[in-house]
Amino acid sequence: MKSMKKTISAITLVIVGLVIASSATAMISPQSSEDMTSSISVAQSQPIQLIKATSSPSRAGSQITTQTYNEYHPSVADAPAGIFYAMAEVSDDGSIWQPTVYSSDATGAVWAAEVTFTYPGCQFTALDSNAVGTYGTFGAPPDVTGQVIYFKAEDPEGDSGVWDWSAVGEGFADLYYNDIASYNDPNPNATALGWNLALTGTYGAAYGVPMVMYREFGPNDYGLMSRSTGRTGYQHAANSVDQEKVLTYNVYDREDGASLLVRVVNVGVWKYYDSQQYWAHPDKKSLDIAETTFQVKYPSVAAKNDNIIIVAQKISGASNDIICYYSSNGLTSRNSVMIAESADNETYPQVVIIDVNTAICTYFKNNVLYFKSTQDGGATWSTETQVSDSQTNNVEYRGEDLCSKLGSAYSVWEDTRNGNVDVYFDKLSFHIPTPDIQIGTVAGGVGKVTMEVKNVGDADATNVPWSIHVTGGILNRIDVTSSGNISTLAASGTTTVQTDKFIFGIGKLTISLTAGSASASKTGKILLILVRNIV
Repeated sequence: MKSMKKTISAITLVIVGLVIASSATAMISPQSSEDMTSSISVAQSQPIQLIKATSSPSRAGSQITTQTYNEYHPSVADAPAGIFYAMAEVSDDGSIWQPTVYSSDATGAVWAAEVTFTYPGCQFTALDSNAVGTYGTFGAPPDVTGQVIYFKAEDPEGDSGVWDWSAVGEGFADLYYNDIASYNDPNPNATALGWNLALTGTYGAAYGVPMVMYREFGPNDYGLMSRSTGRTGYQHAANSVDQEKVLTYNVYDREDGASLLVRVVNVGVWKYYDSQQYWAHPDKKSLDIAETTFQVKYPSVAAKNDNIIIVAQKISGASNDIICYYSSNGLTSRNSVMIAESADNETYPQVVIIDVNTAICTYFKNNVLYFKSTQDGGATWSTETQVSDSQTNNVEYRGEDLCSKLGSAYSVWEDTRNGNVDVYFDKLSFHIPTPDIQIGTVAGGVGKVTMEVKNVGDADATNVPWSIHVTGGILNRIDVTSSGNISTLAASGTTTVQTDKFIFGIGKLTISLTAGSASASKTGKILLILVRNIV
């Protein structure tokens, strides 16, 4: 892959000190209410520094980073071009870590470094893609107050910038745990294609305020903020977009682990504010998921066509497990289930939806990365599968990430097999349990034909249609058809069905059978009332 060398220039920011107030729409749940306001600033694009490409295939996944020193907090996304992008905090000298973007071939086997952002000390990279491009963000350096960085991986020189919220003069600081979700904006006039950022930060004297930032689609190209000014004490943020419904789901945990806050933003709806002359999303809702007997921390969320899966670390004393909250109706109602619960500590989950009801959840256990899959929207989960080599993970919050592509899931993680922390990538191979209906033994009897229906698959079958059609006899006077439906046939189960009309005659028989998608043809004989010699 081709690389260029450029230098980032000093960043000049123009701040427009405009603040508006917008009331929340009807809540998903009556448990919570909040005052949501928005501030705006002008985002300035700046050139960036590109670095030389490197690559190194390896076992148990492809090695992305190859530096001598440690690399942290990786993220990954598929790209519209059919490749992958990954990002991590990378150091060339062991003292300064800077966000670096890598690109791969179509398989993810070979990686090349594309661009390094000259922001030493930045943390928590995040990537996501839509049909147009791959978008990213990362937390500002610890010595910088109120900055948020965004970029497009395919064009980081032409489409990147910094929003400096500290210059608004309302006490913005400590903006951390950025997470990005991108979407296909349905507005035909959109000039800034859709994405938003979920993060927490300080606003005035309030610490840990949940925030959402996004880009105005109008001619000003403003950066916009919606913040929950009545809430404090939140810490980690997670973000996902429901592409079909054009809704973003922003999830935040509290530092005390008492609850999760879910904010839903309808990014498909815009409103123009005449006095400030910009567009914004007025349609916002919120939901609290509160727990009283244990703590919930480190959330991850995935959304598709009103199917929502939120995973988090369940903390009860010294015990750490993985819990799942799932919904099939956009969180109008929800259920919970444990994904991983054992004597070992399971930590720092991530989740991605592959198809409407199929999802993958990864987590660490005993310094190893594992995953489980669900085929029913989060209600039940498979046995766990090991992802990384044994005992080779650097376990920490956002020490791994997930993305999906063409019906498969892919993971990046921090790996220590080479003596330092590197970032590895691999496809997560998993089996989707399915029923497999076959026709077993077909037999005769007194005035009847019986058929075994077998499910040789590894998932229960439901509503299995079957039929038996018997013809023949002297002058072809025998013509009997019986059919029905097997409501449930367990995996590895067998049941027997039979004709329900008495068969009588003499001569040869032709028997046609179906069960599900399976079919068979048999011949036999009948002597008055006895059906026999079926082959």
